[in-house]
Amino acid sequence: GRVTCGYGTPMSSPAASGATPTPTGKPLVEASYITYVDAKTAAGRVALTVQNDGATSTIHKVTVAGKPASVLTGKDWNELLMADGARTLVIVVQPAVLTADKAPAALTAMAEKMLAFDAVVPSSAAASG
Repeated sequence: GRVTCGYGTPMSSPAASGATPTPTGKPLVEASYITYVDAKTAAGRVALTVQNDGATSTIHKVTVAGKPASVLTGKDWNELLMADGARTLVIVVQPAVLTADKAPAALTAMAEKMLAFDAVVPSSAAASG
């Protein structure tokens, strides 16, 4: 399964007929959760993408919530990739929004927030919330 959210996606202008705007380009920021059949497959997919995308970018090894991840910085995109069990997290941000020098720290912080969505809420907090 895959869930991808795009932010800052360029849209077409509505036609005089009132047509609904449609996406016309890549989002400025795109975040994805992708699930696989098992952790080995997820880790393999991350390794393959880092290898392929790393050919045209700089690879930075980072840690997200104690787990290894890679940030790739390139001319056309900055990207974080990591496996977390049987799922992967992929965050892609265009350099116009996030420069390469700030990408490792910013993408790590974004991934930590994404992982926090799965955090177990203590029963006392859930009862009072």
